[in-house]
Amino acid sequence: MIGEDLSYVCADGRKGTYAATQYLIEKGRKRIAYIKGTDAYQVGYNRYEGYRQTIQEASLPFDESLVFSGNFQMADGFEVASYFMQQPNPPDAIMAATDNMALGVLNFLNEQGISVPEQVAVVGFDNLNLSASTKPPLTTIQIPIEQLAASAIEALISQIENDKTVIQQVFNCKLIKRQSI
Repeated sequence: MIGEDLSYVCADGRKGTYAATQYLIEKGRKRIAYIKGTDAYQVGYNRYEGYRQTIQEASLPFDESLVFSGNFQMADGFEVASYFMQQPNPPDAIMAATDNMALGVLNFLNEQGISVPEQVAVVGFDNLNLSASTKPPLTTIQIPIEQLAASAIEALISQIENDKTVIQQVFNCKLIKRQSI
């Protein structure tokens, strides 16, 4: 947990994942699977909590078999997509805590001839350059990298000049809507 007396600059991954999950629900998706990162990282936990909150608020049943921990790698997305799609009642959407894992999901679905987004929608997080050129282009959540970098530099300069300054900034993420939903 971030302390009150510590400076930080970060993106609101919880709110970003909340918005993406809400968008899936608006598009009629009811069985939304989630590939979270390892529990060792707060950022992964925050993103997962955004998913959980949206599912709960939409009164969708929470199905533990639709949540899986990955290690933020493309291979994890591929393996977990295989697991999800072998379920008796597979998901109609798969979200991943990173674009790398979502790219693995897309690779699996494409390899198996499962139509994206007609049969399964896919959402990532990070808006990697590669995400716009996948088949189909990946819907993702964009972190405001430039704003984060500029604010982090300002915070560092401010702390160098006055070590008692505490700067705490949280930036919103943006849903980048592409053809995977």
